[in-house]
Amino acid sequence: MTGTRVTFTKNEDGDYVLSRRARSVKELKGRLRYDGEPKTLDEMDAGIASGAAESLG
Repeated sequence: MTGTRVTFTKNEDGDYVLSRRARSVKELKGRLRYDGEPKTLDEMDAGIASGAAESLG
């Protein structure tokens, strides 16, 4: 992702660790496009269950 922010944190050993900055899920708003009708939680749960079942064979 372009523009990803990072942090440098000094650990117990004195080494610096490079980490991606934590982001709020609210920052995703508008980044994912979906043109269909909104889905209910039940519909989303059913879709997740179906995908999980397919991945297990």
